Amino acid sequence: MRWKPIKIYYPTGQDMGIANLGKDFSNSGNVVRFVAIFSFFLFFFISLLRMQPSNVDLWWHIATGKYIVENHSLPQKDPFLFTSSNTPSERKSIILKGYWLSQVFFYEVFSIGDMKGIILLRAIFLLGFLYFVFLTIKKQGVHDIVALLAVSGVFWYTLIAEGERPQLFTFFIFSVIYYLIEDYRRNRCWKVYLVPVLIMVLSNMHPGYIICFILLLMYLAGESIRYLFREVRRDNAVKGLFLISVLSFLFSYLNPNHWDVLVHLVSTSFFTKDTMNVVEMLPPFKLYSMKMIPVDYPYIIFLFLSLLSLLFIRKTGLVHMLLLIAFTLISMSAYRFLMFYLCVSAPVVARVSVFAKDKNACARLVGFLKAKEGLVYIIVSMTGVFLIITASVSLAGFRFQGNELFFLPKNAADFLSKVEIKGNMYNEYGFGGYLTWRLYPEKMAFIDTRSLEPDVTYEYRGVAFAIDRPYLSWRNIMKKYNISYVVTLPLWQNGKIMPIVEELLDSEDWALIYTDQLTLIFVKRDSGNSSVINRYEKEKEKGMNTIIAQASAWAMTPNQVNPNYFITLGKAFFKLGRFTDSEKAFLMAYDKDSENPETTGWLKKLREDKTSGMKGK
Repeated sequence: MRWKPIKIYYPTGQDMGIANLGKDFSNSGNVVRFVAIFSFFLFFFISLLRMQPSNVDLWWHIATGKYIVENHSLPQKDPFLFTSSNTPSERKSIILKGYWLSQVFFYEVFSIGDMKGIILLRAIFLLGFLYFVFLTIKKQGVHDIVALLAVSGVFWYTLIAEGERPQLFTFFIFSVIYYLIEDYRRNRCWKVYLVPVLIMVLSNMHPGYIICFILLLMYLAGESIRYLFREVRRDNAVKGLFLISVLSFLFSYLNPNHWDVLVHLVSTSFFTKDTMNVVEMLPPFKLYSMKMIPVDYPYIIFLFLSLLSLLFIRKTGLVHMLLLIAFTLISMSAYRFLMFYLCVSAPVVARVSVFAKDKNACARLVGFLKAKEGLVYIIVSMTGVFLIITASVSLAGFRFQGNELFFLPKNAADFLSKVEIKGNMYNEYGFGGYLTWRLYPEKMAFIDTRSLEPDVTYEYRGVAFAIDRPYLSWRNIMKKYNISYVVTLPLWQNGKIMPIVEELLDSEDWALIYTDQLTLIFVKRDSGNSSVINRYEKEKEKGMNTIIAQASAWAMTPNQVNPNYFITLGKAFFKLGRFTDSEKAFLMAYDKDSENPETTGWLKKLREDKTSGMKGK
C-alpha cells in the first residue's frame, strides 16, 4: 500500500486575513491595537495581585529554603518533623532535594518582601505564562481579538490555580518551551536551543519538569510520523527536535537527583496510596461528581472546542492533534494537570478560527471584523480600561497576606510560640508546613503535606478518623509518639467534621485551651501540663463555634456545590440545641443535593421531633 501525501496546512499571510494588520492599520490604529492588548494584560496582572495565597505547601518550601541558605547544603534527611526516620528512599530524596532552587528563591523573596513579595512573584510569573500562551496563539495566524478571548479563558482558570509553590515555575517555563518549539517549526529559529537549558534549570526547581518531556515527545513523534510517511522530507523539523530532545535529556541530569525523577515520578513508589488521596491528584470529573469542587467552566469550554477542532482534523495537523489528545487525557487523569492542558489547547483551538473563516457564518463575522476593525479595537480597549478600573478599586482594600480564614493558623501559631507545653504535637496535615516555619526548632510538627513517611501518614489518618481497633488505635498512636497536644482545624476538606475533633470535644481526658475561626488546640489532662490547662481551658461549646465558623465560611463561598458544609452546620446547631437553625442548614444542604440520604434523614428526624414536641404541648 502506498501512502498518499497529505499536505499539512500552515496559514500564510493571505490566509490570516484580518491578522495581517501591518498593511491595513495606520500608526494610530496600531496604537489602539496596542492599548487593547496592553489593557487586558494589565487587568490580568492586577487581578492576579488580588489572589490571596492559600497553598499550604508554600511554608515548608520556605522553611527548606531557609535551611539550605543557612547551612549551605541540601538536606540529606528531614530536619523538621519529629516523626521522620533516617531510612533513605528515592521518593524521600526527590522531595527533600528536588525543589532546592525554587525553595531558595521563595525564601529570598519572602525575606525581602514578606507575603507581598510572594504575591508579586506569583503575579509576574503567571502573567508571563499568559503572555507566552498569547504569543503561541498568535503564531497560529489568529486575530488579536480571538487570541485575547482564548488567553482570557486560560486566565480565568489561573485565578483559582494555587501558584505560590514550585509549580509556578513549571507553568511559566512550560509555556516558554511550547512557544519556542512552535516558533522553531515555522521559522527554524535558533532560540529553540534554549530549551535544554530551561529544562536543566527547571529540573532543579520542580520534579514535575517531566511534563516538558511529554511536550517534546509529542512534537518529536508527530514530526517523525510526518517524515516517515508523508512527503515533507525537505527542511523537516524532526532532526532539530531530536537533537533538542537528546540535549534536554542530558542536561536534565544536572540536578541533585539526576535521572531518578524521570523513573520514580511515574512509578508507584512516588504516587503512593496516600498521595493519591490528595484532591489535586484526583480526576477532575470525579471531583465534580463528588461535589468536592465547583465545575471549572474554562476547562469544559476548552474541551468542547477541542472536539470542534476534529471538524478540521486535516488542517489542524498531526502534531497538534497528538498534543491535544495527549494533554486532554493527562488533564482527565489528575486535576493538577488542567493548567498544562489549557496552555496546550488554547493555540490549537484558537487556530480553528483561521480554518472556519471559509464557513458562511464565520465568513460574515470575519468580513464584519475586517470592515469595522478599528471600531472593534476601540471597544476592546474601552472594555480593558473599564476592567482595569474595577480591578484597581477592589485592589485598594486588599490585604497582602495569607488566607487566615481557611488555611493559615497564624493566631494559633502566635499562641503556641508563647506557651510551654510538655510532650509532642499532633497536627492537622495541612498545618504542618506553616507550624514548622513559625515554631521550628522549639516545637516540631507531626506531619506535613510532603507525606515523607508512609507509616506515619497511615498513623496520622488513624488518629484523624479516631479509629479504635486492635490493629490501629488512635489512643495507642498518641502513646507511641508521646502526643500531649493536638493542633487541628475542625473540618475535612470534604466539609465533614473530623472524627478526632468530635472525639476530643466529647472526651473528659482532653481540655480545649484555644479556639479561633480556624483552629482548635487540645491538651491531654494527665500530660504534665496542668498549669497550661488551668490558665487557658475553655468550654467545649466554643469548639462548636469554631466548627460553625468554618462551615459557614466555606458554605458561603461563591459557587459552593458541596452539601457537606451545610450538613455540618446542621449537626453543630443541633448539638447546641438550635433546632430552627439546624433545620435551615439541612434545607440548604437539600437544595444542593436532594438525593443525599444523610440530609433527608436529618430533616425527617427534625420534623418528627417538632411534631412530637407539638403533640406533647
